[in-house]
Amino acid sequence: MHKRTFSTLKICGFVVIIFFVYILFKQLNDLTGYAADDYLYHFFFQGEMSAKHVRNINNLLDLVQSIQNHTRINNGRFVAHIGVQIFMQLPKAVFNVANSVVFVLVGLLIDLHVFGHLRRLRVGYLALTYALMWLFLPDYGSSILWLSGGFNYLWMVLIYLTFLLPYRFNYHARHPRLMFAGMIVLGFLTGATNENVAPVTLFVAFAFTLFDWHDGQLAWKWAGGLAGVEGFLILVRSGMNQIAKRGDNQFAVGEIVRQAGKYSGTILLVFWLLAVYLFIQHHRNGHVFSWHMQRTYLTGILCTVGGMLGIVALVVSPEIVSRNFFGPNIYFILGLLCLLADHAELRAGSWLARLLPFLAALGIGFMTIPSYDAAVRSNYASYRYWLTGDTIARRDAARGIMNVSVPGMPPAVNNHNVYLTQTYVANGDPQKQWFNVWMAKYYGVKTVSIDNSIRPVRVPINKRGITWRTYQALNHLYAAVTGQLQGHAVHAATAMRTAYLQYVDPSGRQVGTEPISGNVGTTFDISHASVSGYSTLPGNPQRYRFTAAKRQTVTIFVRPQAAMHMATLRYTVRKTGRVVGTERISGQAGHAFDISHAAVRGYATEASNPDTYRFTSARVQDVTIWVRPAQQGVMLSYRDGHTQVGQQYFKARTGSVVRVVAPVGYKLASGERSHYTVPARGLGTVNVQVVRKPLVQQLFSSAALRWVLAIAAVFIIWDQWVAARQERRA
Repeated sequence: MHKRTFSTLKICGFVVIIFFVYILFKQLNDLTGYAADDYLYHFFFQGEMSAKHVRNINNLLDLVQSIQNHTRINNGRFVAHIGVQIFMQLPKAVFNVANSVVFVLVGLLIDLHVFGHLRRLRVGYLALTYALMWLFLPDYGSSILWLSGGFNYLWMVLIYLTFLLPYRFNYHARHPRLMFAGMIVLGFLTGATNENVAPVTLFVAFAFTLFDWHDGQLAWKWAGGLAGVEGFLILVRSGMNQIAKRGDNQFAVGEIVRQAGKYSGTILLVFWLLAVYLFIQHHRNGHVFSWHMQRTYLTGILCTVGGMLGIVALVVSPEIVSRNFFGPNIYFILGLLCLLADHAELRAGSWLARLLPFLAALGIGFMTIPSYDAAVRSNYASYRYWLTGDTIARRDAARGIMNVSVPGMPPAVNNHNVYLTQTYVANGDPQKQWFNVWMAKYYGVKTVSIDNSIRPVRVPINKRGITWRTYQALNHLYAAVTGQLQGHAVHAATAMRTAYLQYVDPSGRQVGTEPISGNVGTTFDISHASVSGYSTLPGNPQRYRFTAAKRQTVTIFVRPQAAMHMATLRYTVRKTGRVVGTERISGQAGHAFDISHAAVRGYATEASNPDTYRFTSARVQDVTIWVRPAQQGVMLSYRDGHTQVGQQYFKARTGSVVRVVAPVGYKLASGERSHYTVPARGLGTVNVQVVRKPLVQQLFSSAALRWVLAIAAVFIIWDQWVAARQERRA
């Protein structure tokens, strides 16, 4: 009965984890549009610039020929691009579901490599796997959420880890001939997955084959390996096209080391600290380090060494980008989980072994809530612009309008946003901009150009749905524990512009000026525009739309008023009683003046204020307008000389103090301010000069390193206590 209850709870645990991972990940997919190469791959591939005479993919033969062209002209990742071209014939919603399912399957497949069978999987390890995938997989926007990137990186994990699985456990096939044929196919596909991951996989498979030489079915192992080599050779030969197009920027060793430290440094540090510690513990217990006795531990070492070789292989890559570290980090995650499983075997039966994966998953999951919130906010902001363009293009194409205008995409600063690194519609001649041309072909129009005066649409959100409620519950949980949702990157703001209302009397004399501000493309209500001592004439514009122009003026025609009485609007912060601004208004005694739009820069007017003020004959008339500090966008641009090395966007209230913290590996340059007080006019973009820290100083000032060392100390103390108890019982 106890065993049956435990099995039921275990299944429920798996279902809960998989369900919530799926819906939270799908939310990000649903807030990601097409970018860069996506529109191109909707068509029969004839080259990246061959958009003049496009062909649709109408059948399987067209698809095969298109992939052949792509392999011959562009690159050899034909496995990934088969998926890309198929899904670009389908609605985006289909990919959103499929990509979310694949993300879940990748986590399960990683755990299968740790435990070998579905029945042996553990709830805590699966939760930790997804937490590690969120924390350590680089460039989510381009390597996972982007349709073209997702197939090239995330989906390929299913192929090469499935290929490696029988090697990992020295599988003995009941039908060797069928296994032989299957491994030839799977090996060939694995070889063509990715330039730096395919050789890693083949290396690890070869190592498994050697270690199991005397107790393995060698025929299918060698068949799979040789087929993988053939697939990799096709990949490499075609990959020479990329070097020809992008230039020979190989052997950038310094850049590889820097990027490896940034994207893989923390997980490698954790892995090797744990590996050394477990090595000492095994020797302390008198364990023999042979392949068959310590297979789990040595598998973890082998996978991590393979991942490191994948990074070394980047010396021949024509470009070094963050997603190059996706595959190696998959192997690092697998290696780390193998070490944790080995530790569980070493401390079998202890609460430490049972609780460690749960505690690690909960800790990582909780700490990454702000990063998930930032990802949702950033993707939502960008998706509004993409959805607006998609809606306009489809509508205009249906109406026969051939020259389409869509809003441009504001810059993204979050690495979970595809538009951080991938292109969207560009300014300039729409018939000469590569992306604009392919987007126009996709929607069946002649041109697609940018019009930043178009306001983005609102994306409908089901706030009663389980996904949104889960997302909000996570935010509330983090806020309840920490007292705030910590500063994190959110979507970049659109450009802010200021226009000036120029009040002109009947003689043509300018009698007043008033500034108004807003984002490019937004509108401002000027129906109540007025200047003291004058009446606004009918016929003036009621609204003004901000443009990208640096100087913007609006003429408001007025006429002199009769003898008027003056009143002063005193904008007062309710909590402090501080007056943060004043404004004079005038009117005849008994006249009601509309003050429903009264506002002062940098502060939000409270709803409890009166909508009108009626003038009296009193000499001094004061009107208190209650306000509160408004949130304003602040962009910190960190620069080492003229090179931008980091960017942070967040919101802060007027009057609050903003702390400037240099990016990891840098410190503020001499003379740079470490704090700014947000003025009423806002800070806008602040350029912050930084300098690189010496390597030793970088290591010991790293927050990640301090956390790793602190957690390692707690782990060692607890583990040694468990080990001592085991020795006493032995």
